[in-house]
This record gives sequence, C-alpha cells and structure tokens, in this order.
Amino acid sequence: MVIHRRRTNDELWQAHQQPKTRGEGSVFQVTTSAGVQWRATRTLYMDDSGRAVQVSGTAASKEQAIERRENNLRKRLVKSGELPLSALSARPKELKLTTGEMLNEWLEVKRQKTSKAERVSANTAHVYENQIRLHIAPYVGSIPVRLITEEDIRNLLFRTLPKKMKTKKVDGKDVATNVPLLGASQLRLIQGIINQGFRYATEQGHVLENPTTRIDQLDKPDSRSETEHLEKKNWIAREIAAYTQGTAEEAHWIFALMGLRQSERLGLTWDCFTYLDDSRGKQPVVEIRQQLSRDAKTGTMSIKPQPKTNAGKRIIPLSPRVVDVLKRHRAEQRQIKQDEGWSTEPQFANLVYTTENGSPIRQTTDNKRWNSLLSDEKKLNLKPEYRIRQHALRHIAITLLITHGTPIEIVRAIAGHHSEAITRGTYSHIDTAPKVQPMNDLMDDIYRTADKRAARKTQ
Repeated sequence: MVIHRRRTNDELWQAHQQPKTRGEGSVFQVTTSAGVQWRATRTLYMDDSGRAVQVSGTAASKEQAIERRENNLRKRLVKSGELPLSALSARPKELKLTTGEMLNEWLEVKRQKTSKAERVSANTAHVYENQIRLHIAPYVGSIPVRLITEEDIRNLLFRTLPKKMKTKKVDGKDVATNVPLLGASQLRLIQGIINQGFRYATEQGHVLENPTTRIDQLDKPDSRSETEHLEKKNWIAREIAAYTQGTAEEAHWIFALMGLRQSERLGLTWDCFTYLDDSRGKQPVVEIRQQLSRDAKTGTMSIKPQPKTNAGKRIIPLSPRVVDVLKRHRAEQRQIKQDEGWSTEPQFANLVYTTENGSPIRQTTDNKRWNSLLSDEKKLNLKPEYRIRQHALRHIAITLLITHGTPIEIVRAIAGHHSEAITRGTYSHIDTAPKVQPMNDLMDDIYRTADKRAARKTQ
C-alpha cells in the first residue's frame, strides 16, 4: 500500500502549523448524532482521480479515536492480505465471528428479552430472518464482523440492493422489466436491521467502532405527501363506497374505509359492538380490543386479545349508515350459519367476517379479494396505476379526518396511534362524544359519490 507523501517540515512551518511526525495524521473534534466527538484521520494514498483515500476513527476521546483509526487501518491491511488475521486485537471468537452470525445472534437476543418494549414478536422475528437470509447474508454475511467497513455497508444499501430487479408479468407473460425488487420501505427496514445489529455488536465488544454511525438514513417514500396522489386515493375510496353500496362487499370493506387496520377488522367479533340494536338514545360504538393473527411458522390462525399496540385499544362511534350496513350483514350471516358445514371452532364462532364455511379470513385471501374488487370489469376496473393497497384506505380516512378540521388528539384516538398528549393508558377510556361528529362527517364524505348517484336515480 503506497502512503501519500506528506509535506516537509519547512512547508508546515511556512504554513504556520506545528510539524507532525510521519503517520500521525490529523485529530480534530466533530459534531455527530452522539454529540461532540474526536475524529482521527490519516491519508493513505491518492487514487487514480487524484482524491485522497483516508482511514479514520471516531470516539469520545482523542486517544480512543487514534486507536480506532489504527485498528481500521489494520483491517484494510488484513483484507488486502498484507497482514495476517491475528494482527487484529480481538478475542478468538471475534476473529471468526461473521456479520451474518452476529446478526443472527442479535436477533436471538431480541427474542429472549423480558421487556415487551425490547422483545420482538415471533412474526417480526420471522420477517427479520428473511431479510437477513435473502438480502444481507448473501453479500456481507461472510465478512468477519471485525473486518466489515462503512464502505461495505454503503455499497450494499446504495448500490447492490437497489439494483436487484424482479420479473413482472405483462400481458400474461413473464418478461424481465426494470422494476426494482425492493421498494423504499423494505430498504429502510434492511438498514434498520443492520443498524440495530451493529449497535448490539458495539455494546458486546465485537467491534471497536460502529461502521453504520456515519451512514445517512435512506429517504422515506414521499408519494403520500403529493397532493395529486392523495386526491387520486380519495377519489378511489369514494368510488369503492359507491360501487359496493348495498352489496355484501360494502359490509366487508366498511371498516377499512373507516381506517381500521386489516388485522383489527378481520379480528372483530360481534361482542365488540355496543348499542347496535337497542341504543335507547345512546351512541352505538365498536371497541377495538383484539386482532386476527397468523403464526408465521405454523400458519395457525388465532385471535390475539390486544391490537397492534396498547394505544390501539380504543372505542369508535358508529354512524347511522354503518349501523345499517352491519345489521344487514349480521342478518345475512345468521341465515348462512344455518347451513351445514359452518365452522364450530369456539374462538371463531362469533367473528364478524368469515369465509363461506365460517373460518377466519386469512390476510392473503383478503388481499386477493381486494385486488379482485379493484380489477372487476363490471365494477371498478381500475387501471393498474390507480390500484392501491387496501392499507391505503387507513391513510385516506386519517387524511380526511384532518381535512375536516378534526383536532389531532381526536384523530389519534380514532386511528389508535400512540400519543404522549393522551395521558390515559388506552384510548378506550376517552369520551366518545368528541369522536361522533368526525366519524359521521368521514362516512358522509366517503359516500358522497354514492349519495349523488342515488339522488340522480330518484329524480
């Protein structure tokens, strides 16, 4: 490795700088996300374009920064074969521990955490495992954790993964297209896994310096903030309400249009509703207190006794329009239950939404039903660019509530988002009265197109 020529002592004195011994480099203070720290740098050589290639180290003290810089230099020399692996000052385990093994170790530790806030669920752990196996391990998983550099991770996140492509069906045939395999959200998820893994590795002493600290976070998708895109989504929601009105599909999607999460909607049971029949002047409401869950490994379906988060426990008032739709759906379901072959599994006996035989609806089946609705030639027949994910209905509902001037704390209570402004443990303890008019306005807005068409038919 060729070391860049340093200036002579005479040149340094002429520039009014203190002469440095050869190889000392520069040490200075910088402001990072962790506060003011010391950074030690050293120029190694000039590349073909004339740019200086440097090695650096950052730490809380000047001495630690220099030590990390020298360790990073040894990493480079070991990777280039100029030094043996034993040149790294590490325990035998750390010399052999690969990045892939470290990430799996971190994930197993997260599984065993006793604190619910720190522990990952089985489904989340399964997602993390797949990301590590498919998108991280094949590229950097075999690199010893002591040798991986910031440049390796940058190349993975900003060059390698964004270039992965997938085959897309066009006109019924599989043809290669320039469609990225990984979207912006998934790339951010992968970066989050890497960041968490190396924070753990730093805490455990597997690495002296976290190689992810100076890597910028990937940008969030900004399409939701575009006014035109939001207007298109709002139009789609109103079209769905108009085309499903009076059909079985209306009851199936009514709570999606109200902003419920898919797992919350599919996990609703009839005992979640209060004052649905004889309200006696009281407001009909639905209590969101559970969700339908599928075990990622076994595929077993179950009803979990709480929503996605504690803040997700809430009470939502029902507009008269929604009450009428639910009553009609319940009457139809009772008629179907009399047929033979209806599921008698106790935990699913009272579900609001089921398959034809009374079984719970899997999320994949629900997604297919959604895509079928959007592409139905007799109904919407939307062009591909107008087809949205059903979760977008949740964003649409929240956006419309805010557009109507609903106070943000009421919007959060309806949506089930966590908020420090609300001091109670769960949203179900908040008075439902302030939510009634916003929910009525929301459903009137979504059904605006349907009402106009119905009015024209009666004229």
